Amino acid sequence: MLSYTSSNQDIVSKIADILRDENIPVWFDSNGDMKTDIYESLTEGVENAVIVCCFLTSDYEQSLSCQSELQYAQKRQKPIIPCMLTSATTWKPSDWLEEITRELVFVDFHDVSESNIDAKVMELIDQIEGQIAEKQNQRMQSIEEPTL
Repeated sequence: MLSYTSSNQDIVSKIADILRDENIPVWFDSNGDMKTDIYESLTEGVENAVIVCCFLTSDYEQSLSCQSELQYAQKRQKPIIPCMLTSATTWKPSDWLEEITRELVFVDFHDVSESNIDAKVMELIDQIEGQIAEKQNQRMQSIEEPTL
C-alpha cells in the first residue's frame, strides 16, 4: 500500500507504475479503489496490505487522513517503510510521525529524477523484500516454538 498526500500523487504514481512493472502488487487510490468513505477505503487498504510505504513531507504530517492511516497500520502491526520526499536537512518528521518512523530505515526519494527513479525504486523494492523475508522468518519461528 502506498500512503501519500494528493500533492505528491504524480511522483507516487510513477513509483507505483515501476513497482507494478517489477511485479509488486500495489494498492494505490488513483486506480479508482477509493470508496465514498475515505476512512473505510484507507482501513481496507491497510487491512489488505502486506507492507505500507508512506511518502513523507510536511503536508503528509499535517494530514489527518494520513495520520489515521499510518497509525492504523502501526496498530495492525503492518511493516512500514518511510520514503522521504523532502530533504532531511530542510524537514524531518516530528510529533506523531516521528514516533512511528523514528527507528525505521528511510528510503530517500527527495532528489528523485527521471534519470535515477528506477534506482530509487529498486532501493524501495530491496526494503520491501527484506520486510517480507523478515515477516516470513517470524512466522516460521512462531511455528517452530513449542507450546507448553
